[in-house]
Amino acid sequence: MTIMDLMKKCPFQDVERVLKTHYNDYGKEKRKMHKLYSNLSNRIIENTLDEEWYLCIAACRVEEDGTDHVVNMFDENDKDLYFDVSVYQKGNDMLYSIASSPHEDFLQYIIDEDTLRKYSPEAILAHALWELTCYGYEDKNNIRERVNIHVGLFWLEVIAAASFSVICLVVALAVRSRRRKRRWDDL
Repeated sequence: MTIMDLMKKCPFQDVERVLKTHYNDYGKEKRKMHKLYSNLSNRIIENTLDEEWYLCIAACRVEEDGTDHVVNMFDENDKDLYFDVSVYQKGNDMLYSIASSPHEDFLQYIIDEDTLRKYSPEAILAHALWELTCYGYEDKNNIRERVNIHVGLFWLEVIAAASFSVICLVVALAVRSRRRKRRWDDL
């Protein structure tokens, strides 16, 4: 089951309930999150991932001594927990943040079996969406495209300036050559 599969089955109101429970700043983000959820759930996947990525969530608790520990048995509504959302590839122990994931990739993440057993669909989506938006709501692919456009425009300007300089140089040399020729003809 992928994030997209969950989004098709789970209404935003259910996800919002979990967001309100666990994330104090959600009130400020409500409109943006609702818009993002709507956009993602209606999105058509154009490019499938080359490799399978698995999304996992770990419930953690900060102890009195300041250390944090993964909690295996917990109540999903426990407000003292925080949730670490990551992705991994089968056979690889390395966990990766989803915070900088392009939206199209995010929708294709497969939900880890352990995560599916421990969390409700709306909790999986709430924690994953919150993590996805920690750097903002804009699709990371769109940011890359915008950077590429700016880089492309920069080089276009450089080429235009260089072309203009070459044209000016050619015209100046042609005028100079013409003047020299006239001087020689006048002598």
